[in-house]
Amino acid sequence: MSKLFSIILIFYFLSIASAIHGDEPDITPAFSKKIISRLRAKYIPMYEKYKGIESNREVEIKTFDEETNALLQTVNVHLIRKDYFYKEPEVIVLKYIVDGKEEKTSKYKPVKSQPGYHVFDKNGDINYETNVLGYKTVSGHRCYEINVTPKKATEKHYQGKLYYRTDTLELVRSSGSLGKISFPLKGLYIDLAIDYIDDLAVILSGIIIANIDIPIIFPDRRVVSSFKSLNNKPIL
Repeated sequence: MSKLFSIILIFYFLSIASAIHGDEPDITPAFSKKIISRLRAKYIPMYEKYKGIESNREVEIKTFDEETNALLQTVNVHLIRKDYFYKEPEVIVLKYIVDGKEEKTSKYKPVKSQPGYHVFDKNGDINYETNVLGYKTVSGHRCYEINVTPKKATEKHYQGKLYYRTDTLELVRSSGSLGKISFPLKGLYIDLAIDYIDDLAVILSGIIIANIDIPIIFPDRRVVSSFKSLNNKPIL
């Protein structure tokens, strides 16, 4: 009887899921093209209206031995970042802690590389091939799953998946890597959770996993950086 009841429950929940998502259009090439056009129309004005985002960021960086998975070091950093869309970020380090011991903030060297090519700004169609793969529920929202492939992959390109709400076209999550990685990176994964201040997409939190190999100096290490962004505000 319990087995029969379980089967009935499975069919019940499947029927609910079908009813909820049964009116979603099929992902045809024409429909995909339409959604991509709507995304460009929505986000090009954002990049023209704002210069970037300022935030307080709390960062934890853990370094592991790739072979043994042993934790080698834990770093905690509190900083202020001004991340610009089209120029190098500005970073002020407020606190720097290594394995529980506070160090001089001048010892911490933040990554301040030039920003990459944006997927849905005015040059997005020049730099990327984009298409809708299907639907996916992400962070409680029904989303379009967008595949992003660089037309000419470099370290300034993004490659991966973007998830936009089907009702508002707001970005919910980004999951991928760079278009191209080079020494000392052996692998890179970036996952970001997104929220909004009015019409500006801002990063709430993220995790970056970098596999690095510099013989003798930094051999076979996995660096896991997780962070939260607080007090996000637009840079006009």
